[in-house]
Amino acid sequence: MTITLQDVQIILGLSVDGLPITGRVDQDYEALCLTQLGFPFPENNRTGGRIQIRQLSRWFPNLPENANDVEVQRYARAYILQLLGGTLFADKSNNLVHITYLQFLEDFEAAGQYSWGSATLAHLYRQLCLAADIDGAEIAGPVILLQLWAWDRLPFLAPIMGNVLRDPVLENEEFFPPHPFGHRWKHALETTGASMHVLTKYREMIDMQKPDEVIWEPYPEAVIMDLPAYCSSGRAIWRTRAPLIFFCVVEMYHPDRVMRQFGLRQRIPPVQSTNIQLHKIDLRGKTDKDWSAEHSAYVCMWNERASNIATDESLEEPMDFYNPYMLWYRRITRRFMSPRGAIAEALAHGITSIHQLTLGDDVSIARIRDVAASTLTAVHEDYRMHNEPSSFQASHHSSHADTPSRHDTPLYTPSVPFNEFVTPHTPSVPPTMTFEATEAFPFDTAPTSSRHFHASPIMMNLSGSTSTQDGGMRDNDDIQPEDAQNPADVGHSDIPLARNHNVRVVKRTRCGTGSHYLGSD
Repeated sequence: MTITLQDVQIILGLSVDGLPITGRVDQDYEALCLTQLGFPFPENNRTGGRIQIRQLSRWFPNLPENANDVEVQRYARAYILQLLGGTLFADKSNNLVHITYLQFLEDFEAAGQYSWGSATLAHLYRQLCLAADIDGAEIAGPVILLQLWAWDRLPFLAPIMGNVLRDPVLENEEFFPPHPFGHRWKHALETTGASMHVLTKYREMIDMQKPDEVIWEPYPEAVIMDLPAYCSSGRAIWRTRAPLIFFCVVEMYHPDRVMRQFGLRQRIPPVQSTNIQLHKIDLRGKTDKDWSAEHSAYVCMWNERASNIATDESLEEPMDFYNPYMLWYRRITRRFMSPRGAIAEALAHGITSIHQLTLGDDVSIARIRDVAASTLTAVHEDYRMHNEPSSFQASHHSSHADTPSRHDTPLYTPSVPFNEFVTPHTPSVPPTMTFEATEAFPFDTAPTSSRHFHASPIMMNLSGSTSTQDGGMRDNDDIQPEDAQNPADVGHSDIPLARNHNVRVVKRTRCGTGSHYLGSD
């Protein structure tokens, strides 16, 4: 899942189909301020063409009742500048906005022809990448978009909606356009209590999300039809394959990675290769460049956006656990954020393996199979068992056909202790797996406690070897610590590999948006 042009336009109401926000950053700031705002650019300004947002508030307090058209337009520009610098294009200064945006606000009719939404999304992609770096401690950009997107799609993150009453009628309200979709969260209840250990808990909850606990399409056609026209005017390019441009920032937009969000079938996307040097470009020491000329190739690609639309057939039913895309995704992605989430996955995977290995007719084997089935049901992982590959279905004659679904009470719930590393020895329960190097779980290091368990993107091969990029093979024991950051060096199993907690992982350049690994599949 990711934030798309559809989300930007529907949640915030920003136009996405238009001219790119690019050009020269270095402008005649004194002339811009005088002509567009009516105030001189502050003297001795050492902020590189930026001005304090508080300064704009002091220059433009409440609009006078007898203001003429010129004053109204200046107040409007000042308000838009505060919106751009404080929300959409916010940087880590938290109180500055660049004067260069005024070059797009001279003519309000012309200003509406720009793709403010794609520039906002490009800025957010870049800020997510920087914040996801191991040294990143802050995040800038339109975080309100990130927050509302998460609330719309992940219900466990969303606040409780309050008593939704009609807002008080404002004077001349009929002259204002209707609100975008994100406005509905205005009535969300606020919490005043201090919560502890929230981050750890959220990570565990995200790790244990089930597919049916995600709202994949929060904007059905009925919702879109009820929104104002400016929230859907760019729907023709919501699935375009084009670069998102914001001055020096160019971020590739790949909707074919998240077709499920558009109600279409998700297939394994083609290999993408991003220019790492392009991704490293920023404005430091480059304010005099004309970015429309510097990135002319990407501007041409954006201008052809309507002719490069990702499409596929409609998704008729939920994706199977063993769908080829899901097998591929579990193999190449970084799957866990918390040790407990990784342990829960390893436990479910082991029980599923036991269930699939006991597809005979022997009475004792059938009983083991039933215990595995009821255990998967008890932990809400029975969709793995019900959607087995065709190779398993052909010989599947298990007696657990009447096992209730995850929403019912299981017929049999084994009394497995809650300690993940204790192996029960009572006859009333099946022996649970331990984190030993077995055929089902070929961990290279057997952890002794949960705090030493670290999930790695390196997926181990059951044959004990891993294919290299040049087509050769090497032993898993030869995997180097730095490989943990390279999703291209993966095997053919979706089993997480526990790494030694004391091994120092070499830091590699990586991207929070997941699109900046050269040659990765």
